[in-house]
Amino acid sequence: MRIPGRIVGFGTLCIAGAAALGQRVPDAQPRAESPAIGVGIARFARGGLDTTGPSNMHEYLAQRIGEWTGTLRARPSPGSPAVERECTMTVSSMLDGRFIRVEVSGEIPGVGPFVGIGVHGFDNASRRLEASWIDSLHAGVLAGTGEADGATLAWTFAYRSPLTKRAATLRLVERRTGKDAMTVEWFEGDPADGRERRTIEMTLTREPMQGPAGRCAVVPITVAAPKERATLPD
Repeated sequence: MRIPGRIVGFGTLCIAGAAALGQRVPDAQPRAESPAIGVGIARFARGGLDTTGPSNMHEYLAQRIGEWTGTLRARPSPGSPAVERECTMTVSSMLDGRFIRVEVSGEIPGVGPFVGIGVHGFDNASRRLEASWIDSLHAGVLAGTGEADGATLAWTFAYRSPLTKRAATLRLVERRTGKDAMTVEWFEGDPADGRERRTIEMTLTREPMQGPAGRCAVVPITVAAPKERATLPD
């Protein structure tokens, strides 16, 4: 059985030959020790966790929490009379008050049943209102920003029109007309000439909630940032 001996001898000659040519055989590299998983997560949290928590703008958004019912008015084409249908809007809190979830359902005349779902929030870093929106009329996710002015909250969403395949804009304007009343108007560009027109208007009232405090389920609790930051390991 001389074959193994020949293989070992050939390996020895290769190493010797490399040394003779002035080439250094690389040493084995030591394996790096992985840091503790808990420490890595803590370092990430220190740099990326929003420890300030919800702000007054989150409380502003939370004032919409509740069950809303009303009427949806739609105009199938410019100049045509508005057609009315019943609609609902459910607004709920998410992730300890950092976001609200908005779900709208109803029927659009000439189109059929309609469902839309949005997530609204306020970015403490960029100091702006942000939202995402999906519905049964579009196959994409609409991303937008908001502007608040007292009782009026206006959202602007950018998307690609399924009709023209071009960039388009959708504006939603919410106006609080009372403690438990609001209107929501939809403005879109006309596919024919691109001019913006109001396509949908919703008139909504909030339903009373049952509970020890009457409306305790929909009136937001005052949101405050934590007084102390959590101590994280180095």
